[in-house]
Amino acid sequence: MGEILCGADLIGRNPYGYDAENCSVQKSSNMKIYQYFASLCRQLTRCGAGERKSGVPGDMSPTIIAVGNGGCNIVSELRQRGCLHDATYWACDTSAKDLAQHADCVDKTFLLERIVGTVKAADVRSIRRMVKQASNRLVLVGTLGGQTGSKYLPLLALDAVLRGRTVYAVVARPLDCEGPLTHDLAEKAMRKLAASSSMTLVLENQALTQIPNLPFHHMNRPLVETVSAVCAKKPFQKQTDCRIRDLQKLIPEPYRIGIERTDRDGTHIRPLLSFVCEMKHLSKRERKRLFDL
Repeated sequence: MGEILCGADLIGRNPYGYDAENCSVQKSSNMKIYQYFASLCRQLTRCGAGERKSGVPGDMSPTIIAVGNGGCNIVSELRQRGCLHDATYWACDTSAKDLAQHADCVDKTFLLERIVGTVKAADVRSIRRMVKQASNRLVLVGTLGGQTGSKYLPLLALDAVLRGRTVYAVVARPLDCEGPLTHDLAEKAMRKLAASSSMTLVLENQALTQIPNLPFHHMNRPLVETVSAVCAKKPFQKQTDCRIRDLQKLIPEPYRIGIERTDRDGTHIRPLLSFVCEMKHLSKRERKRLFDL
């Protein structure tokens, strides 16, 4: 995560090569110079904060991109919790009306070009401008099953990872009641996202039914609290080096549950929250190939 230094932190580090210890000037003169450096550094710190607020991230601080309505709702809760305090928050959507509703919760918004049909690796040109402006670490947040999240979450991840960025994704899968077409779209998006991101944290919404007395309007709480817990223990730059087993241990105890699912591979337990990062070492060519399957 990026480190923000105040003036007091920088005094004595001597960014301009001034040697205060060996200088023969009077003590009062030294104090004036130190005060000048402190004032200058405070101004630089304020300028840096202003740049992040205007949506221009630094190389070390992550860029959090909310994709679609679902992503904006999750990001709003993440920001309120303050677990990614040095991040820059963006939002993107294909609907100008929906984007305007979330404009106050983020630092910058992007209106996406609508992609008709199945999304392909070549479609990255439609989101290239946004990825170019992002920092070296991206956190993509959204829900799978809808058109916006299912198309643009994997696409943003692919373009970023092909540019050498570190890409994290935080996503929620649909409820059973949302129908087979929604689930089919979510499954395809999850496969593309797994091949395009460095690491993905997945919330299985249907497993929320196993948590007693959880209000519907708090359905993002397990995801938000897990992101907060992981960030408190593991800096972003070290998370992709962790084993899945170690990351799973960082999930808060009440959320280490699952739900029984049956598919073509048989019956198994799908956890409420899981980390996916088996494909983080794929070549660029292989990522594109898997994306277009």
